[in-house]
Order: sequence, then structure tokens, then C-alpha cells
Amino acid sequence: MDEHPEFLVRSCPGPSISLPGAVAMYKVPIAIASFMFVAVTLVELITIEAMRGSVAGWLAHPHRMIVLAVMIGINAIQGALFGYAAHRAAVNKLLRQRSEQEHRKLTYRITSELRPALTIVQYAAYKTCDKQCIEICNEAISRVVNTVTAVESHL
Repeated sequence: MDEHPEFLVRSCPGPSISLPGAVAMYKVPIAIASFMFVAVTLVELITIEAMRGSVAGWLAHPHRMIVLAVMIGINAIQGALFGYAAHRAAVNKLLRQRSEQEHRKLTYRITSELRPALTIVQYAAYKTCDKQCIEICNEAISRVVNTVTAVESHL
């Protein structure tokens, strides 16, 4: 599922995507990653300020600049992971919406094309006035309806 479907790959530049919500699919993960990075970094700096005194005084100690750089690096990685998770959630949402839309189209097509055909078969059977023909046609129609219902429930 790591491969992007063709409809997403062809239309990567954001605004050219024709699906609703697709532009947000690319902007929201960046915003979430940025927000997480800034929020967690600020919380760490506020914690240092509250627990140890001033941040400048804390940084005056040897090797603290390296610790701060590592903390910022870890926060950047966490932000990137949150952004990736948000991107995957947006892609999965679009794929689910696309799948539901295709299911609705298929269901509509099946019902709109099969129902009239089955009605014609049933009408023709009743016009023959042959009991055996009517029973065979009704049984066949029931099987077709059951098959379509079973297929629709698995889609």
C-alpha cells in the first residue's frame, strides 16, 4: 500500500488534483509536522527555564549546546513522523472515499441495468401463461438477485 495510486501520482502538484480535500492532503501534514516541532521544542525550553533557571545560564555549561542540538534534532524527527502519519491518514481517507464512490457507481449501474432486464424476463414469462416457464424465470431471477446482493455485500 506504499505505492500511490495513479490518480494521486498524476496529480501531485496539489491544486491540479480534482478530488475534494486533496489540496489539504499536502498542506495538513506540513502544518502538523511544523506545529509538533515548535510545540515540543518550546515545551522543552520552558521546562529548562522553569527547572534550571535561565536557558542562557543552562547553555553556558559545557556540552549543553550539543544536548540542545540533539533535543532539536529529535523534535524534528518526531515532527516529521507526525507529518508522515498525517499524510498517510489523508491518503487513506481519499482512497476510502474513492472506493466508496466507485462502489456507489457500480451498485447504481448494476441495479439500473439489471432491474429492467429482469422485469422484461419476468413479464415475458407471465405473457406465455406457462406455469413451468414462470417458475423457471422466477427462480432464475431470484438467483440473479441473490448473486448481485452477495456481490454488493462483499464490495
